[in-house]
Amino acid sequence: MVFSYHPSHGPRNLIQFQEGLSFPQFNALYDYEEKCEAALVGAGLAGLMAARELKRGGFSVRLLEARDGVGGRVWSQPLGDSAWIDFGAQWIAPGQRRIQALVKEFGLATAQSHSMGTALRIESGDPVPSRGFSPSTWLAKLDELQILLRRERQARQLAVPSAQTEARRQALDALPVATWLEAKAWTQEGRDAVGLTVEEGVCASVQEVSCYEVIQQLANIGGLAALARAEHTFLPGGAMAIARRLASGLSAELELATPVLAVHQEAGAVRLTTRQGQLRARRVILALPPQLLASIALDAELARRAQWYRGAIVKGRVVKTVIVYGEAWWRRAGLSGQVVDPEGLIEHLADGSNPAGSPGILIAFATASRAERLAALEPGPRQALILEHIRQSLGEVPAAPLVFHSIDWMEDPWAQGGYASRLGLGCQEAQQPVLAEPIGRVHFAGTETASQWRSYMEGALESGERAALEVLSCLALP
Repeated sequence: MVFSYHPSHGPRNLIQFQEGLSFPQFNALYDYEEKCEAALVGAGLAGLMAARELKRGGFSVRLLEARDGVGGRVWSQPLGDSAWIDFGAQWIAPGQRRIQALVKEFGLATAQSHSMGTALRIESGDPVPSRGFSPSTWLAKLDELQILLRRERQARQLAVPSAQTEARRQALDALPVATWLEAKAWTQEGRDAVGLTVEEGVCASVQEVSCYEVIQQLANIGGLAALARAEHTFLPGGAMAIARRLASGLSAELELATPVLAVHQEAGAVRLTTRQGQLRARRVILALPPQLLASIALDAELARRAQWYRGAIVKGRVVKTVIVYGEAWWRRAGLSGQVVDPEGLIEHLADGSNPAGSPGILIAFATASRAERLAALEPGPRQALILEHIRQSLGEVPAAPLVFHSIDWMEDPWAQGGYASRLGLGCQEAQQPVLAEPIGRVHFAGTETASQWRSYMEGALESGERAALEVLSCLALP
């Protein structure tokens, strides 16, 4: 069975603010108004977490979501009676304390990602045994290691504030990763291996992201040891189970299929405009990808932030494809299902099956320029290319897939990319957490704003928790 996918799991009618229409004129179109103490826009993990914390703090909350379901960039669908498949965020790492706590609180089952068997790397068109993204030769492996250790050492050095550190930070912020790799790598294979790791991690090319962005990301998740275990476990019942359980405690506060059209700060409050009417709140949290601000009518100060984003943000580009078989047939051949192809459009295959291997699930990833080229293919040729890549990598397939589902997150109007967006070259402003800095009564959440595990589900939760604390401290004031 093949799913014909359009990347929408809810109403997707973006309504642009009519150019030249003033806020008084625009707001006069809506005469229905409600009030609350805190309003949140976006029911992904960040918005859900923030709403829960604010409700627990005893304040009246409203959570508005444009889709007809919760989760945002976390999206799961059932596969028969016993399994779920994740089309968005999926994995959980050992050091991610917030998501681990929620898994325990909600009594959700976890499974360890399959790693038994031989991993493969495509070299000159042929699969050879490898260690994941690591290159094959020992010299190239040493090269990869010295490059990564340099990055980790730089992260520690930049963590110590000084005038020299600031000058170094600015230089690294203007330096593309590709240029740095050309200067520091000993071998082409080592350079390519690190470049591929970076591109899959940030969903952007090594030409358009800075060394500082990558260093910051590495420090943000806790270093190389944490990165190595970032895909340690997953939820057989789908990662969206966390979003659904968070939402179950917010049923009275949650409004689905309610895109926000305008955000306007006024004396003592913030006014949100939707198709249904207006909502006035003492504080607002915008828990959505930063690029989506461009689709909302904003007052002058917020509009300046949105305009800055338009020039500064590099949207993450990823196509994730889930292929389901009756069983994980590659395991019978002693293969792990993990395949890395530095030259092909499918840079990474991974086994997403449960421990029993039934059903058998392969996940194919394409990021950055690979994602753009793959997304440009019609559904038929795209499917043929991916299935042929599986055959050439893992061997003859015993049966046709039960499900083939390819998702281009760049085409989702309420995400416009995945896993997360990045600040482009030279856009890291000194001493200012740009993406997280509140503007008046408007606060910001979302995994892009996280100080821990940015671009992961844990980062979304951390950002929601942080934004909620900001709002709680403000609402507690007389």
